[in-house]
Amino acid sequence: MASNDVINQQLKDLTQEFCPNLHDILQDDQKFWAQLTNKFEAKLNNATPLIEAYGKIKTENSIPILMGRAKLGESICISFLKYVDTEVKFLFDSLLPELKQKGKNLFKRLFLEFDLVEMQDINPTYLNGISEILTANTLIRSGDYQITDIESPLSNGKTADFELVNETGKKSYVEVYNKHLKAKIPSLEQLTIIVDQAIIAKLDSKTNGLSAEEKADLFLTITLWPETEVQEYVETYSESFSLQKLNVLAPTILTQYDSNGVKSFGFGFVKNLELDGSNDKQP
Repeated sequence: MASNDVINQQLKDLTQEFCPNLHDILQDDQKFWAQLTNKFEAKLNNATPLIEAYGKIKTENSIPILMGRAKLGESICISFLKYVDTEVKFLFDSLLPELKQKGKNLFKRLFLEFDLVEMQDINPTYLNGISEILTANTLIRSGDYQITDIESPLSNGKTADFELVNETGKKSYVEVYNKHLKAKIPSLEQLTIIVDQAIIAKLDSKTNGLSAEEKADLFLTITLWPETEVQEYVETYSESFSLQKLNVLAPTILTQYDSNGVKSFGFGFVKNLELDGSNDKQP
């Protein structure tokens, strides 16, 4: 087993190689690198007996794991990390100076959100922070909004992922909700029930205790992460999406596609992106 110092340096080197922008943004935060090293070392220690017993195990993906796979030459991981790194730089460069530290805190989550013990049902939580970054960039690229806060406090003691101001000076809030959809969902009807109920529960939880005026200024945006087997349902569901009246924006999705033999990625509203057999599962 590698020592703590060796793991620390390996994580830094991998980040510099595959996510150079993230490395530059976080390189001086020694507390973060120590936290990441300790957590990743604990994960390795927990996995070692299982590997010794079974030869190999199913590993939960995370940014550190993807960087390891990229180092082994997996092209999809290399492309995905490059895409994420580019989006991180765009958001960081777009943030107001007083929000840079909050931006860094969001970026750290990309590394730190993984389970210490390998679970039977893989929990891809690292994707949730990525969708927040992509949603923020979508809003910025629209040219209609400036992000004025991250993890902005609400009057009910909760927070919204982003506070925005439009060109007229009107303030609004956006909460990003991620829904991971497993292949075992048997029908469009069942998917609709699952997603709609989850959205309404999330919205009720976030807005409980807010005034009517405050509720009107809070918007929920949902990112769907479907396994390949339910992508067709997701497209149909999004075409007939009916929760806009509750301040829920149309679903967004991250897709991957081949561009001259290279895996590329796109993020946006489902109805504006193709969902077909070319969209494999996420890394």
